[in-house]
Amino acid sequence: MIESLGLNSLYGANNLSKLIAIINSAYKTKEIDDSWVFREFILSLRDLQNHWKTLDRFILIPRNLTVLRGEDSLELEIIDYNGKGIEPDRFTFILDSFHKLHDAIVRILAEKDARLRIAFVDSGSNVLIAFVSKLKVIEFAKRFFSEYWRQIWFSPYQEFN
Repeated sequence: MIESLGLNSLYGANNLSKLIAIINSAYKTKEIDDSWVFREFILSLRDLQNHWKTLDRFILIPRNLTVLRGEDSLELEIIDYNGKGIEPDRFTFILDSFHKLHDAIVRILAEKDARLRIAFVDSGSNVLIAFVSKLKVIEFAKRFFSEYWRQIWFSPYQEFN
């Protein structure tokens, strides 16, 4: 992990042993602060902190979505089942299908002012999408998915006539 983040110069054994030697040999704190090895270490830590803040601002915080009063969110994960990535056709099919489901639920519940929004998309191997809409619509969608999943899960144990 240290190598993948490019921190091996910061936390490498050679650099840490120099820092320890400077700290042990220093008579006053100013001697440590005046050391270029120590200053470089501090600057590298600041760079790392800035990278973390950037990551936090653009990737982590957006996932902490804010749902307004009268709204709810539903997170849907699109799974990369073959390890080769998610094809654009499959991705757009899922988005379009969820949009159609949302519109059908809106008509069933007569929630005319309900609008579907994507709150965030988090990608990795799988894609996590958070949809936001009116509370009643999202609750209905959650019950729909829960019931649908229950039917799939227990279908081997049910007899069909």
